[in-house]
Amino acid sequence: MKLFLNLMILSSISMASWQTQNVAIIDGSYVSLAKDDSGLFISHCGVGINLSYTISTGWATFGLQSEGDNYYTSVAASGSQDVHVAWSNNFELKYSDYSRAGQVLDTSCHSNTSIALYDNGFPAIAYYGDTDVKFISWDGSDWNGEVIDPECGCSTVALAINNSNQPLIAYSSNNGFLRIAQWDGSQWDITTIDSGSDFFSDGIGLALDSSGNPHIASRRNYDLYYYYYDGSDWSSEAIDTGLFSSLASASITVDNSGNPHIAYNAIDGSTSTIIYLHNDGSEWTREELEPGTCPSIIIDSYGDPGIAFSDNEDGVKYLCHNTMSAFGDPVASSLLQGISPNPASTSASLDIALAVPGNVAVTVCDLSGRVVEQLEFKDLPHGARTLELDLTAVPSGMYICRVATNEGSAASRLTVLR
Repeated sequence: MKLFLNLMILSSISMASWQTQNVAIIDGSYVSLAKDDSGLFISHCGVGINLSYTISTGWATFGLQSEGDNYYTSVAASGSQDVHVAWSNNFELKYSDYSRAGQVLDTSCHSNTSIALYDNGFPAIAYYGDTDVKFISWDGSDWNGEVIDPECGCSTVALAINNSNQPLIAYSSNNGFLRIAQWDGSQWDITTIDSGSDFFSDGIGLALDSSGNPHIASRRNYDLYYYYYDGSDWSSEAIDTGLFSSLASASITVDNSGNPHIAYNAIDGSTSTIIYLHNDGSEWTREELEPGTCPSIIIDSYGDPGIAFSDNEDGVKYLCHNTMSAFGDPVASSLLQGISPNPASTSASLDIALAVPGNVAVTVCDLSGRVVEQLEFKDLPHGARTLELDLTAVPSGMYICRVATNEGSAASRLTVLR
């Protein structure tokens, strides 16, 4: 195993390309974000308050736990608003899906839950209990739990399930290490990725790229580190260092190009700020966004980052990156030259120009990123042409119409009015 260290001082840039939406006015000291083909889901809870989740369709909020003092929530979703939520309540591990009230799965859950779904939609949860890293999964009839790593000290965990439908758990401990445990079909294979006296038990995120390789964001001392496994070796770099008094609550996701996107809150005295970091394959860029804590990041249906977080003043918020002009002017592009009529009623024509032959994918999303219509046109020759878009099943409202080809993509606003 080789481990590379690259200290980087990153300049801040403005957040002009981000737009903020207020999700829920209630306190959300702990926030988790997930998406499926029906929209975005945000679970939120906190000390002395109930646990709820909010769906991006109108940002409607649904209560799951009427008893207060809820901590460390995590959410996963898989099709048709099939939402699953895990959390800690008075040291009990609890779970609920969209149809059931909270179930107690373990009476020892001292911090940090992380939930993920298998291909069949069954949930699995990694969590910290007593001094152990634990794992529990549903087989369709029973919950099956086990200890993954005993005597870890205070630890935070992050769970993902790979292309082979096998779970991976990343966890950092104030006992001085960062580890990953992967189920190989018969047992857990545990690897120590990094070690030292300066690990803390907060601020870890895990994501897998299309090849199933893990990417980890973790706090070490007061610096943010990025770890990546390329299939044979681990590499590491400190990507934010010395700029704030402490860092916490890191969340990471990976886009279709395998590039990492990280959100975390950096604390300077009494001020906590949401920070966004992105590597485009050659260098890191850094943006200071808004005051807040406990960020959770995903890549939305446009291929852009979205971040849910807690704002102590205004409740739960969602930050949407604006590269597809979801809230601004239409994107001017030689690929997508126009949409007519606009506003449209039951159909619209898309004027496009292909520089090279190929397939064209058309996606219509609402402003929260929920996909409402998808079409694919195969083996189109190069040149200008018009594509017809059927909108009879699309409700009235404002949408983003995105056209994607091998040469790139473009998007424009589309209003449906009937």
